Amino acid sequence: MYRRSILTILAGMLMLFCGLSNGQEDMAEDIVIRTVMVTDAVSASQFFNDRNWIPSDGSASEIIDLASYFRLFQEWAGIPVTGELDQTTMDKMNSPKCGNPDFGTSGHQISARRKRFTTLGRTWPQNHLTWYLEGTTTDLSRNVIRVNWLWPFSSLTFEEVFTPNADILVNFYRLEHGDGNSFDGPGSVLAHAFSPGFGRGGDMHFDDDETFTASTGINLQQVAVHEIGHSLGLGHSSDQSAIMAAFYAYRQNFALGNDDIAGIQSLYGPPTSNPVTRPPVTQPRTTAPTTTAPTPPRTLPRISCNGEFDASVESFDGNVYFFQGDMVFKVQRDFTIAPGFPTQISAELPGAPDYIDAAFLWVVASNQKYLYVFKGNFYWRFFNGIPSAGYPRQISLWGIPGNIDGAFRWPGNRRIYFFKDDKYYRYNTMSYRIDNGYPQPLSRWNNVAHPISSVLDWEDNTYFFTGQYYQIFFNSQFSAASPAPTAQAWLGCETEGLRVGTTMSPTDDDDDDDNTGLSNVPSLFVIFVTSVLGTWLHISS
Repeated sequence: MYRRSILTILAGMLMLFCGLSNGQEDMAEDIVIRTVMVTDAVSASQFFNDRNWIPSDGSASEIIDLASYFRLFQEWAGIPVTGELDQTTMDKMNSPKCGNPDFGTSGHQISARRKRFTTLGRTWPQNHLTWYLEGTTTDLSRNVIRVNWLWPFSSLTFEEVFTPNADILVNFYRLEHGDGNSFDGPGSVLAHAFSPGFGRGGDMHFDDDETFTASTGINLQQVAVHEIGHSLGLGHSSDQSAIMAAFYAYRQNFALGNDDIAGIQSLYGPPTSNPVTRPPVTQPRTTAPTTTAPTPPRTLPRISCNGEFDASVESFDGNVYFFQGDMVFKVQRDFTIAPGFPTQISAELPGAPDYIDAAFLWVVASNQKYLYVFKGNFYWRFFNGIPSAGYPRQISLWGIPGNIDGAFRWPGNRRIYFFKDDKYYRYNTMSYRIDNGYPQPLSRWNNVAHPISSVLDWEDNTYFFTGQYYQIFFNSQFSAASPAPTAQAWLGCETEGLRVGTTMSPTDDDDDDDNTGLSNVPSLFVIFVTSVLGTWLHISS
């Protein structure tokens, strides 16, 4: 028998500082309550207190009866009910588990209800949530960590982003890590998460002293699915078959149970047919086109055959977008125009602006692709073709000036390169800032003409576009080839589609003779050869 007053003080202190019930940044000084191994009645009492089994609202009697709590716990955990601290009960209490309390501040309510989910009293005001992988573990690669952690069967949608300005931050820590909920080393507590809210609200922390796996053992995906349930507002369930049950055990056939589905739908409702809130769509121009007569499907509008484009980028399906004014062309791998193109940019990418400055594609996985579009001082983002909520945003977030000329992501070192006038910037996707020593002069890209109008990374090669011409950049040699007409090579246009007398030198210092015979360059053959010869190159410049 133990004094209720002491336990009440401990429970009150716990809930004052526990991120689960608060989820805010404006907490007082943290108090760390470390998980203890349950070996006797004293440590069992601490277990019940830490996990909010003992009410902290003053409604309980002054003296607590541990035997009643043992019975309640055994019933709740699905083990034989003895009312004693036997070995089975201690093993369950000490088994791997979530670090979040099992109940809110009012303590247990098991005797008054059937087995079912619990909620934390908080939900997200929006149905589209973003998450950011802030830190990793040495146990698994970043790509393995980027599993499908997220909950179907509700109206929620999820999107991974690559800046800390996200709803949910995911990180790995050891022992004390500044949130008042210290980890305990290997074993016992695996992770914890915060309920929806500002500051730390929604964030998930994993104990990096654990050995996480992608298969049996402590499976990261299975642990993460449980923790994100807390991030969405679900508490622990007394249904031991539910993902939201407090104690962890690897499951061969892992899936949300009926109790989990009922819980998440009680907070956010069932799935909807159109869950993503789209930004306002740019209205198509009302100015009549200059050519209105019907044309054969393969004949392109005259506007395309001057070979000058505002921006180019790999499309979501592995082809190439060329942007020109308020139109977009899609060039397929066989260098033919895809059916239905050209079309209005607003029809292909709802919400994207006309007269785009630059664009690049960030491929996370084959089914996770982000297209970034830049214009002036703003940028837009599209996830697998769907506009991301909360855009456009200020281009200054990238640490670069507005009105850039081109952008692409180099596959060799996963840096993002931004070009403006005669300089370029290198953005580090690990530190989320421009690398030291940049911008650098564009002349470091050997033989590339400037100013450029667009850059394209496609099929393991890089292409620089200037005016009506383009240059293949040989990755293995880190040098560009002589210019060739864009419209002939990429759009199948005839030579007379180019403006007469237009020339371009590969560099400012080259002789005029270098430009002779450009219209006769076998451009498709060059593209084929360079696609065979191209190799990965890690840029050191």
